[in-house]
Amino acid sequence: MSSQAPRARRGPALPPSVRRRLAPARRVISGVAARFATWMDPGQASSGSGPPVVEDRLAAALDIVAQIEASAEVLPEASGPVRLWGRGRVARRPQVHPAVAGLIPRPERQGWEADNPEVRELWSTTAADLVVMAKFDVHERTKLRAAYGEEGLTLAVQPKSPTGVDGIARIVRAHEVVSQHAPHLMTDVLGYGRLPSGLPFVVERWLEGQPLGTSTELTAAAPEILAGLSAVHRGHGFTRVRLSEHWAPLADRWAQTRTIGLIPDGLGGWVERLIARDATMRHSWVHGDLVASNVIRTGERLVLIDWEHSQQAPIMNDAAKLHLFVADPAQLLGAVLDVFDDTGERGPGEAGAYSPVEELALAHAQLISHYPRRSAQLVGHPRAGAYDKQVRRQVERLAEVKDAG
Repeated sequence: MSSQAPRARRGPALPPSVRRRLAPARRVISGVAARFATWMDPGQASSGSGPPVVEDRLAAALDIVAQIEASAEVLPEASGPVRLWGRGRVARRPQVHPAVAGLIPRPERQGWEADNPEVRELWSTTAADLVVMAKFDVHERTKLRAAYGEEGLTLAVQPKSPTGVDGIARIVRAHEVVSQHAPHLMTDVLGYGRLPSGLPFVVERWLEGQPLGTSTELTAAAPEILAGLSAVHRGHGFTRVRLSEHWAPLADRWAQTRTIGLIPDGLGGWVERLIARDATMRHSWVHGDLVASNVIRTGERLVLIDWEHSQQAPIMNDAAKLHLFVADPAQLLGAVLDVFDDTGERGPGEAGAYSPVEELALAHAQLISHYPRRSAQLVGHPRAGAYDKQVRRQVERLAEVKDAG
C-alpha cells in the first residue's frame, strides 16, 4: 500500500478559554454524503428504502467529517487525499496517534493487519486520525466521533432524536453552565455548528485518561462527583417544580408496574402515596447519564463526558444513577443525603415540599416505572436479562432509600 499524504494544519487549536460558534459548512453536500446526511437527520426526507450498508456509511461519514473540517477553523485539514483503513464501523489511519487510539472500541482494536481481508483501503480528504460510527445502527439515530491526536481534539456528529431532542445543543448548553460553576467537571467546547442539511456537530478538547471500569472505582469517585454536581446546582440555582408538571405519566406508570409483582406491596404503596402528594422537587442542571463509562480519570481530576442528555431536571436524577451502579450503595446514600441536603433552602410556602429522601426515592421510581414497556421491547434481545437484573437491583436501592427516611 502507498504512504499517506501529509496533513496540512490551519494554525493551532483555539485555547481552552475560547468558545465560539462556528459558521455552517459552506460546501454543498453531494452524492453519497448528501444521502448519508439526509438519512442521519430525522428532519430530512429520505428517498432510499433504508439505511445504507456499513461500508457506504463509513465512506460517507469520512466525507461529512472532511466537510466539517473545511468550515470549522479549529479543526485541521488534509492537504490532499489520505489513505485510511476501514473495517466495520471504524475508519483509521494505518498509524493511529497513540493519544486517541482508545477511541477504537475494544472488540475492534485487534486484527488491523494489512493482509486481513476484512480490512479495506479507503481514501478521504479528512485530517482525522480515526472516525468511529456509533455502536447501535437504529435508522436516523446513527452518530459518529472523530479524533485528532496531534491537535488533541475530538469531533462529535449527532442528529436530533426522533422526538426532536438535539444532543449537541445540550452539550453546548451544558458547557455554558458547568464552565461557570465547576469548570473541572467537563472538557472544553471549542466550537459547534450545523451542516446545510441541519446535521449538528461539536468540537471538544480531547481528554487523555481512562473511563472508570468498575463499580468499586465509581464508589471511590462518588464524593468528588457529588461535590462537582453540587457546585453546579448551587451556582446555577434551583427551581421547585411540582411532580405532576415534570413527570405527569408517573402515577399511571407506577400503578402498572405494581401489577407485575416486581415491587413489594409496602414499598409500592409508599411511593404511590408520595406521587399522590404532588409536592415540589428541586430542579437544576443535571448530567442525565451518570454511569461509570461516562466518568474519566485524567491526571488529578475527574471529568464527566457525554453530556447530550443533560438538561434542567430533578437534581436526584444523577444521584439515583450513582446509587444504582456503585459497589457500596449504603456509603453513597449517606453521601448523597449529606451533599444534596436542602436545609435552609425552603422558602415560604414550601413546607410541604419533598424531602431529599423522597426526591431520591421518586427518581428511582421514575426509572423503575419504565420496566413494563422496556422489558416488552427487549424480549429476545441479548440485553434483556441484564436489564431485568438492573431493575430488580434498583428496587432494592429504592427500599434502602425508604429505610433511610
